[in-house]
Amino acid sequence: MRAKGGENVNLSEMIRQKGLTNYRVAKEAKIGQATISELINGKRKEPKFTTALKIANVLGVEVTEIYKALKE
Repeated sequence: MRAKGGENVNLSEMIRQKGLTNYRVAKEAKIGQATISELINGKRKEPKFTTALKIANVLGVEVTEIYKALKE
C-alpha cells in the first residue's frame, strides 16, 4: 500500500487509511491488541506469517504489504 505521494506507508498509516482502529484490526484478526501495538511501536519487528496473514486479510492487502509496512 502506498501513500498518495507513492511512498510506502507504515502499519499504523495502513490501518488509518482503511478507517479502522488498532482494536478493531486485532479483534477481527483474532490476535491480541498488544500484538498490534507492539508491531506498530517497533517492539516486535517480525510477526509470525500467520499473524501477518490475519492482519493482511483484515486490511484487504497482500501479506507482503504488511512486512513492507513494518520496515517503514
